[in-house]
Amino acid sequence: MPSRKAPELKNICRIDIVANARGKHETHGWQFKAMRERKQQTKFFADSVYGNAEAALAAAQEYRREIFQEIGDFDGYWITDVLPSSNTSGIIGVHRSESIRQDESIEEVWQTTTATPDGHRRYRQFRINVHGERGALYKAVEERLNAVSELIGTARYATSTRPIANLVEIYLNILIYLDSIDEPEANYLLSIINSRVIECTEKQRAITGRVGQATFRAKLERLWGAKCCITGAKILLHASHIKPWAICDNAERLDPFNGFLLSPVYDKAFDLGFISFDKGGKIMISSKLTDSIKCLGIQTTAVIRPLNPVSEPYLEFHRTNIFQR
Repeated sequence: MPSRKAPELKNICRIDIVANARGKHETHGWQFKAMRERKQQTKFFADSVYGNAEAALAAAQEYRREIFQEIGDFDGYWITDVLPSSNTSGIIGVHRSESIRQDESIEEVWQTTTATPDGHRRYRQFRINVHGERGALYKAVEERLNAVSELIGTARYATSTRPIANLVEIYLNILIYLDSIDEPEANYLLSIINSRVIECTEKQRAITGRVGQATFRAKLERLWGAKCCITGAKILLHASHIKPWAICDNAERLDPFNGFLLSPVYDKAFDLGFISFDKGGKIMISSKLTDSIKCLGIQTTAVIRPLNPVSEPYLEFHRTNIFQR
C-alpha cells in the first residue's frame, strides 16, 4: 500500500476499526473527503464491497478523479466559519482555559488558535489576572481577527476567502460591541459566555443577539485603523460604499469589505466615478478629471494598501458601472 503522505492518497484516508466487546462492528476501507465552500464531499469505500483493500483504494481514487472534475482540485487549506461542537465560548476560535500552576494557584486565560499563511498554527494566551476578564477576551478576539485577516488573498487559503471574511465581520462586531458597553452589560455577556450549562450554539445565538450588527462606519474605522486608506488622515473622513448603497442588498450595505474610509475629495471623486482603483489598489483617474487633478490635490500615484481581495468584486462593479473613463 502507498503511504498516507503519498500523492495518490490526497483527500483519501485509511479507516480500520476492529470489533470490540461492546459489539461495534469491524470497518475496513478508504474514506474520501473534500471541502468546498463550506460543503463537505465524502464517501466510504469498504474493502468487503470491492473484494480487497487495493480494489477499494482504486475505486476511491476513481471517485476522487470524477469529483475533482466537478468541484475542482486544489492544494489549499480550509478555514471554517461554522461553530464546532467542541467549542465552549460561542465564539469561533476563541476559548477560556484554566490550569494549575506549580504553586497550586489557578491560571485563567482567554486564548485563541489560528492557522498561519504558511499552514502552521499560532497559539496566543491572554491572562485574566493581567487584563481582566473583559480585557483578556477582547485581546483574544482581536488577535484572531488580525490572524485570520492575514489569510485572505493567500494561495493556501484561497478557497476559504468568504468564510474568513465572515469571521472578520463577526470579530469586528464583537470588538465594537465590547468597546461600547458598560460594565453591567459586559458582565452579563461574560456570564453567558462562561456558563458551564449553556450549550455553545445557545451561547452563539445569545452573543449574536446582543452584539447585533455594528454600523458600517464603525466597522470601516476598525478595519482601516480610523484613517483614510489613501492619505492616512484621521479627520474629516467619509465611510464610502464601493458598490453604491442605493443598489446594494442589506448584506452588502453592512459588509465592511464593500467600503473605504476616505478623505473628502477622494470620497466625492470616488462616489461620482471620477476615480476608481485597479486590482492592485492603484488609482485610476477619469479623463474628465484631468484638468482638475492638481487643483483638487488628487495624487496620480495614490494607492490603497493593503487592498483586501474580498473587496475586488465590489471594485470590479465600480470600475465597470460607476467609473467614468
